[in-house]
Amino acid sequence: MTKNIISILKLICAVVFVPIVIFSSVSFFQQIHSVDREIYEFLTWGMFAYLILHLFIYEPNTVFQKGQGMVSGVFSFFAPLVKVASFVLPIYTIFLLIIFAVIKLFFKDINITKQLVFLIGFSLTLHMIFCAKALKTKTDDVLKANYFFSMQLIYIVNLFIVAFSLSYFLEGFSFIDFYNNTFSQAVKIYNAVFSQLFINRT
Repeated sequence: MTKNIISILKLICAVVFVPIVIFSSVSFFQQIHSVDREIYEFLTWGMFAYLILHLFIYEPNTVFQKGQGMVSGVFSFFAPLVKVASFVLPIYTIFLLIIFAVIKLFFKDINITKQLVFLIGFSLTLHMIFCAKALKTKTDDVLKANYFFSMQLIYIVNLFIVAFSLSYFLEGFSFIDFYNNTFSQAVKIYNAVFSQLFINRT
């Protein structure tokens, strides 16, 4: 009984998160596009490149598992974080951002922004696909509430991590604008739904 109640609550939360998922995606890509159309194209090509690799050539399961192992090792001092962190943190994307920061610090004349953005798109897509695959096999409830809730939460956190990082590396990319646009649009949807369900009926 308790398990069913938790599943229903997670499903409700998953529905509530839908506007945030949609508008965080829209706001993120708008921010990238406003910085540079070429950078936007490199990001999307990175995503498509991984999808083509995964669907038609090779599924790098070992790569994902090693990444999870590294995250688990880092957070081994606090057991409750081990399982969560390995899904929430896109470890390869974070490594790329760290490497780019080091290159930018010591080799200021080298411009590899487009290559970085391509690899971010590639690595983030890898992370999301394998997270979805892993969580789907672990979900046994009929409603798939835990799966939808977890995937939305992972997606939102991952996107915010990348957006926050890019605000330091891409001139013109504003994390504040990304954040404000995401939640202002989501709040409009919540208000509209609330009005339809409760206010307009009275």
